[in-house]
Amino acid sequence: MVSGCRKYDKLINSLTTKIVAISKNVENILLNYEHVNPEKVRLIHHGIDMDDYKPGVVTADRVNLLREKYAILPEQPVVGVISRFIELKGLQYLIPAFKDVLKSHPDAVLILANASGSYKQEVMNLLKDIDEARYRLIVFENDIAALYKLFSCFVHIPITASAEAFGQIYLEALASEIPSVFSLSGVAPEFAVDKENCLVVPFKNSEKVSEAIQYLLKKGPAVESMVVNGYKIVAKRFDVRTKIHKLEQLYSEA
Repeated sequence: MVSGCRKYDKLINSLTTKIVAISKNVENILLNYEHVNPEKVRLIHHGIDMDDYKPGVVTADRVNLLREKYAILPEQPVVGVISRFIELKGLQYLIPAFKDVLKSHPDAVLILANASGSYKQEVMNLLKDIDEARYRLIVFENDIAALYKLFSCFVHIPITASAEAFGQIYLEALASEIPSVFSLSGVAPEFAVDKENCLVVPFKNSEKVSEAIQYLLKKGPAVESMVVNGYKIVAKRFDVRTKIHKLEQLYSEA
């Protein structure tokens, strides 16, 4: 007997004429686990408004305001995370990695934004061994676009391929032109290429996360190339206008 939400998923799937899969990950679940008729399923990715990420849109004044707000010095390396505190997001592997990064970058700062959720006590326990001056907990920040610009690098490392249905945070980081460390969850396997537009790390591997962060903090031409390529791939494949056009096509067919 199918129980809980899955029972209702099956009922809804049976009643619909079309189902939008926001990533190949979701499409795979629909087709291979929920056994939806393939003719019902249409792959239409989420998107972001690239106008919000064009060079110069996020002004230096906005970034400097947050730098003062969170007491970040211009020369400090900043490892950024924007993630709810839940086990699937992989913070239990990121925090030990950051502790290792501090050995070579003792002035680094870890920013944990969206700092709330069911895993908070575990996160706080992991942070006990780190000087409070080395991290910031941000429950809510209204100007997320400017917050990205504070980061020297960004890390998003969910612990399984299906932990994210999509993972818009991948797009936002690359569109913000921030060097990024990713594990391949949600939509990431469809565009994230190691050393081409980001650094890809295995699931649940603090050592590799630490190595990747330290590589990005060194900067240099290879990292600059990743940043350029990351922006380009998001602009090409995930602009919200593409999503809207495909949805309009779908509705017109219906």
